[in-house]
Formats: sequence, structure tokens, C-alpha cells
Amino acid sequence: MVQAILEDNHHNLWISTESGISKFNPTNTLFENYNFLDVWESDLFCESSSFKRTNGELLFGSFNGMYIINPSSFESQVFSSSVTLTGLCINGIPVSPNSPDSPLKESIRKTSDIRLNHGQNSFSLEFSSLNFHNSHSNRYTYILENYDKEWNPVTQYNVATYKNIPAGKYVFKVKNVNNPYASADAETILFITIVPPFWKSSSAFILYIVLCSIIGFFIVRLLFKMNKLHNQVEIEKQLTEFRLRFFTNISHEFRTPLTIIRGSIESMNKQKPVPPTFKKHIETLEKSSAKLMRLIDQLLEFRKMQNNQMSLRLEQTEVVSFLYGIYDLFSETAARKNINFTFSSDEESKWILLDRGKIEKVLFNLLSNAFKHTPEKGNIAVEITFQEGEEYLILRVSDSGIGIPPEKQHLLFQRFKQINYSSSGIGIGLHLASEFTTIHKGEIKYSESTWKGACFTVAIPTVTDIYDEKDIISSVSTPLNNTLSTSEDNYSPAMEAIKQQVSTLKYKILLIEDDEEIRLFLEDQLNDSFTISTAPNGRIGWETAINEEPNLIVCDVMMPEMDGFEVTRKLKSDFQTSHIPIILLTAHSSIEHQMEGINAGADAYIIKPFSTEYLTIRIIKLIEQREKLQYKFAHEPGIIPTTICTTDKDNEFIANIHSIIEKHLDDPDFSMDDFAQAANMGRTIFYKKIKGLTSYSPNEYLRILRLKKAAELLKVTDLNVSEVAYKVGFNDPDYFSKCFREQFGMRPTQFRGIS
Repeated sequence: MVQAILEDNHHNLWISTESGISKFNPTNTLFENYNFLDVWESDLFCESSSFKRTNGELLFGSFNGMYIINPSSFESQVFSSSVTLTGLCINGIPVSPNSPDSPLKESIRKTSDIRLNHGQNSFSLEFSSLNFHNSHSNRYTYILENYDKEWNPVTQYNVATYKNIPAGKYVFKVKNVNNPYASADAETILFITIVPPFWKSSSAFILYIVLCSIIGFFIVRLLFKMNKLHNQVEIEKQLTEFRLRFFTNISHEFRTPLTIIRGSIESMNKQKPVPPTFKKHIETLEKSSAKLMRLIDQLLEFRKMQNNQMSLRLEQTEVVSFLYGIYDLFSETAARKNINFTFSSDEESKWILLDRGKIEKVLFNLLSNAFKHTPEKGNIAVEITFQEGEEYLILRVSDSGIGIPPEKQHLLFQRFKQINYSSSGIGIGLHLASEFTTIHKGEIKYSESTWKGACFTVAIPTVTDIYDEKDIISSVSTPLNNTLSTSEDNYSPAMEAIKQQVSTLKYKILLIEDDEEIRLFLEDQLNDSFTISTAPNGRIGWETAINEEPNLIVCDVMMPEMDGFEVTRKLKSDFQTSHIPIILLTAHSSIEHQMEGINAGADAYIIKPFSTEYLTIRIIKLIEQREKLQYKFAHEPGIIPTTICTTDKDNEFIANIHSIIEKHLDDPDFSMDDFAQAANMGRTIFYKKIKGLTSYSPNEYLRILRLKKAAELLKVTDLNVSEVAYKVGFNDPDYFSKCFREQFGMRPTQFRGIS
């Protein structure tokens, strides 16, 4: 126990205990321990009772007496030895050179560097200054360079512990700080290397780089190949598109000479009498041109199918006679090849919804294939059965031809695949037949016929509720459905009578066509019925229409400088020509092109090749319809809504004219010059516009409107005839009555008496 504490002149504290005397210097926190026996005999000290300091000497009192100690007589001990590493623990386990997986090859005291693997990155280092004189006063500080940012705080604890040290190179330094006389460089150093795991080693990274380079090379190569393949596919698509577009354009071009061919055939048929031999040649020409037309339509249908533009056009059809008509087209071929060609049906007549165009192409393709591959004296049969329970029409075409090998049957309905080579085919017939049947909600199958040849079975639903309403069309022809077959179906002796009746009127028709042959042909065909003027392209046609103001314009669509759609839009937007009816002729048969023509303002859209008879009747009916509206407007009493105009611009003009007339209705001196001035138009243009729209001069049209207003006043007012005459601008009531009777076929008093 402490017996006494004294402070000397140097501020050292001297502490007396039973075991000796210790000196403590508070300024440098150093202890100097002195064994009491080194100075005095042990029996000199007992329990001290008091102490005091005087003249630098220390006085200690004890039971044995008073003692005087001079601190300057004690000599300090100096130790200059460095710190020594004494132990190593890895993951809490002490290791030595003999330990398994030990990084030590010799004692840690003799080791200057150690190498640890990635699993040995938690370790402890023990160290000592080997100063066993007052060892409890030893103080240390250490640092692990590249890991610690600064020296660790001074501690008496002689173990440095580190956990989860990252892989790398480090330097461990430790020094003793309790000896003020020791050198500042007296540091113990240990180089420590922690080896990273293999996957983080330099070799691994080199391997990674090599592997990434190899993978990158193959990826780049693969991407290059994929890009090349993609480009090839795109190029192939473009080439296919160009080919199809080329064939489509060629098909459209075919329609122009076909128009001339079929028109010429019609002209020859009109010659009376026709010699039997000559008539047979004409029939051959008709069949050949019809076959060529079907082939062109087939290619165009294929083009539509490629562009996903296929749609159904269903109409009520007597299917037995319809299919028999297609069958009959091949009768001559069957007779020529001496083929037994039969047609059978389990019902004589049946009406169903049918897309006539598509089913015609299906049966035509099946029969064409049958005749191609059936030898002379063979058999071909067309059978029709109706499955009432399942509500299907079954169409079966079988032959005694070469048939289809089993290994090639899966290629039957693929496009551009010819199972059995034929120089007259391109391999799209069966593909189209399959697509048309599918669009018609049906199914087509192949089987072996009873004659060991080919047998194709087509099943078409006969129910109506499986189809969309938009796919069902009226059986009556519309301006958007003016194909050759339609025109022939609608042509009748009644139309011929109409044609003969109005042909002498010599309406002025402007024909705009860039193809010289078809222009001359149409001019020759129409010249007997109309006064024809022609234009070789759209721009000249537009200028001619403005200058000559024809009664009707027939215009081709595909022309240089200005196509038919643009010509139509310009004419319909021009005030001077907006009232002129326009018929567009084109080889484009798609609904989209037809809609574009109608939206541009065309009054009719006729597809090439067309019947010249049909074109003539179409022209006559348009003019006749217009004249009927004009006549009805002029000769029926009372104000009738303006229905003689086909464009908004014309309707606006007529409404303005009616408004002007209403303001000057009772003015008998209101002349045509005043009329034109009120309409803000020149006299010539005003006259032509009124004449073109109404077929009356402005003065005639003014008189008609005065009379129609008079008829209205006679019905709704109690004014007498003279008052009504003055009210509508007539100075002479007798002249008013005469004009009223000429216009409406009765006197004003008779008209008033009609309820």
C-alpha cells in the first residue's frame, strides 16, 4: 500500500510503498521504479506516519524513525532496445513455422515479410520491447501502412489486430514510446502481402481479358453475320417488293391493250351478219382475252394478299349455275384433249353468300391444274354436294392425272412451289386458292382420287352469321364495282334504246388519255354518239377543260405531268369547271384506288379493261341524271332544294345566286349585267357558270326562279294573279300567265286550285 507521496523541486512525485519507492514525472508520463532494497535495508521501512519536503530532500517518517532521501542520488536507467515481434495469429489461431498452411518459414522474430492468402486476411501481431524492468510501464504505437491512415493511439496492449484486410501490399510498423532516450527511427517493420483470390488475381484478369476478347470477337462476328443476314433479308424483301411491283405495274399495263382487244371484239360482234368461221375466231379471242384477264387479276390478288389488303365481297349467288359457268369454260379444252369432263350436283339450285371473284379463281386454278396434268383420254370431274347438317358447300375437283407424291404434299399450298413442273405456271395458283378459301372461312384439302390422280376438296360455309356485315355487298352494281362482268350483266336492250335516243344530242366529251392507241380507239368508239375532243396528258386536259367546257370528261389515272387524281381535284376545285362530271379510267382495281378517285371528286370509276358499250352507257346515264335534276328543278312548281350541284363550291354559288334573286325579285328591270355585278363576277364567266350548272342562260334561270316563287305565293297567300305577277317582277300579268303555263303546264289559277 502507498505509505507516502512527495513532490521534489523538479515536480517529480515520489511514492513510498512497502515494496520500494517509485518516481513519477507527470509531464512525460514516465515511471521510474526503484526497489527499496537498492538503497536501504528492507527493515528500515515500516509504516510511515508522515512526510515533508525541505531543501530538496525528502523526509519520510516511519515507525522505526525518520529517514532522509536525496532524489538526486538516484540514477535513471536508459533502455534503447527496439520492439520485437513475438507472435502471429491468423483467424484467431496462433501459427508457427510448423503449423499447417503457415506463412512462416522461420520464427516471426526473424521474419521481415509474410505472404498471406485471401482466406488469411484477419490476423493479429504480438510484440514486446523485452524490457522486463517495470514492464507494466511499456507503451506502444503501431500502424499498418496502406490501410491505417495514421498511427494508432499509444497503448499498453501489445497486440495489433486486423480483420478482413483487402488484398494488397502493406507495411506494419510498431515502436516503443515509453523510452524518451530511444531513437525516433527505432521502428520494427514487417512487410505483409495479402494475395487476392484467383478470380481477382492478375492472371485471372488477364484470362478475363482474353476470354472477353474471344467472346467479343465471336459476338462481333455473330452480330456482323446477323446484320449481314438482316441486310440480305431486307434486300430480298425489297427485291421481292420490286418484283411484285414490277409485275403489278406490268399487269396494269396489260389492262390497256386488253381494253383495246376486248373493245375490238365487241365491235366485231356488232357486225351483222357474222360469218360462222369469223364468229368462231371471235369466240376464241373472247376466251383468250378473258383468260389473260383472269391471270392478271390473279397476280393483282396475290399482290393484295402480300400487302394484307384482302377482303371479302359477298353477294347472294345461285352457286350451282355460277360454278357450272366456270366448268363450261373448259368444255372446249376437254373436247380437244378427248378428256371425259363431268359436272354433278346433288341440288339443282342453291342460293348462298359467295365472293364470286375469289371462288371463281379457286375453281379456275383447280381446273387449270387438272387439265395441265391429266393426259389425253383421261378423266376430270367437278362435284358439288351440300352438307345440310354442317351447312357447308363441298366442291370437289378430281382427275386421273399424275397425282402428288406423299413426300411433296406438304409443299402443295406454298407459293412459288411447283410440285410437278409446268412451263405455263409460276407456282402461285394453289397458294392463292388456299388463301382465298381461308379468307372465305373455308378449308381446302388434298387427297387421292378414285382414278389414283389428284383430288382437291374445298369446303365453303353456307351460313351467313359467320361473316361480318361489312363484307356483304348489294348485288346491285355501284360506281365502285364497274368491272367488265358487271357491265355486261347490266347491259340490256333498254340501255341500247336509251343510247339510240340520246346519241343524236351530240354532247361534248373531253377524253384525256396519254396512251395514243387507246385514245384513238376510244375516240373512234365514242365519236358516233358524242362530240369528242382529246388531250394527251393531264396538264393539257386541264387547260382544255377550262377553255372548252365540255359536258363530261373521261380521264385516265396514270398519266405524265399530272395524273388523273390531280386533274380531278383541280377541275373540281376550279370555279369554272367544278360542275363538270368526271369519269376516271384506270388499271388500278383496288378499293383504295377507287376510293381515292371518288374522294378526289370523280363521278364514276371504271377499271380497265372495260366494255366500250358500258362506258357509253355510263356517260349517257350521268348526263341524263344531271338533265333530269335540272328539268325537275325547272318544271316543278315551288322552291326545290338545290340538288343540281355535286360540289360544295357549286352549292355555295347557287345559294348566293338565289339570295341575290330574292333581293331583286320584284324588280322588273333587274338585268343579267346587274345579276353578274351583284355576284361579283364577269359577264362571260357568270354566263358560262350558270349555263354549265343549270343548262339555262342567266335570264332564263332568273325567269324560272321568279315563276317558282310565284307558284309558292299562289299557294301560301291570298294575292290575286296580277298582284303575284308584280310581286315577282313581271310588268304584264298576261305575259306572266303565259310564261307560267309554258313552264309548269297549267295556268296560275289552275295551279292555285290544285290542293
